[in-house]
Order: sequence, then C-alpha cells, then structure tokens
Amino acid sequence: AWYPKLEYGVRPGYGGGYGANGNRAATRASLGVSQLVYDFGRSASRISAAHATLEQKTHQADDAIEAVAYQTASSYLELAASQEVIAAAQRQVDALQQTHAKIVDRVRAGLSLPSDRNVAELALLRAQAAVMKADTRYHVAVARFHELTGVRPQSVERLAAAAARL
Repeated sequence: AWYPKLEYGVRPGYGGGYGANGNRAATRASLGVSQLVYDFGRSASRISAAHATLEQKTHQADDAIEAVAYQTASSYLELAASQEVIAAAQRQVDALQQTHAKIVDRVRAGLSLPSDRNVAELALLRAQAAVMKADTRYHVAVARFHELTGVRPQSVERLAAAAARL
C-alpha cells in the first residue's frame, strides 16, 4: 500500500476537427504515478485482518491434525485392547471346555447331576459369545484404523510391550 503505483494506458480514438482531412484516427496514451501519503489506518487494519485470518487458519489446521492423530492413537489402542480381550476370552473358552468335559465324565459316572452339565454348557456358550463380541470389536477397530491410516493390520503390538518401550 505504501509503494508508488505506476499507471499507464493506451486508447484508440478519433481526434481532430472536421476539415479537409475529415476525422483523423489517433491513439491516445497516458502515463501516471501516484503515491499514497496517508490512508487513515486502512492499510494497517487490512494487514492486521489478514494476519489474524492467517493465524486462525493455522490454528484450525493444527486442530485438525491433532484430531486425526488422537483418533489414530485411539483406534490403535482399541485394536490392541481388543486383541487382548480376544485372547483372554479364548483362554476362558479353552478352560471351560476342559471343565465341561470333566463334568460330562462325572455325569456319566453318576457323580454329578445332569443340571451341572447344563450349567457348564451355558457357561461355555457365554464364553463363546464373549469371544464373538470381542472379535466384532476388533474388526470395528481394524476398519476404523484402516479408514484413518490406509493400513489394514492383521495384528498390532501388545500394549504391555509398547508401554515397556516408552
């Protein structure tokens, strides 16, 4: 705003008067220089507004980056946690299958009631449902992680191992 401005122009036109030669075609050129002496604070306020807009956009970009980083870290933790839950639920199913087999043997031998077998089967079904629920949670976390990063992991590092390295 404070630098001099150079203005120029070229315009075709007709000039002269009527006479023996008639209308004359002519070209008119203009050249000018202008210098702003004082603008009553308009330039300073425009510069301040542009600077404030730049800072706002910078903060918005930083906020978006932090939000994506948070969501990515959150989905990674969800992946790792659901892997652990699947493993724990599968260990519970394995233990209940062994217990169920022992109870079935005891019922055949007449040492336990048939209702004990039903209770063991119900506990085994609940444990298998927990494995399915954990597996669903894992697949949802994989899909979310894939959406954020473009990577579809088969498995991630265990949380305890990752925390030990920090």
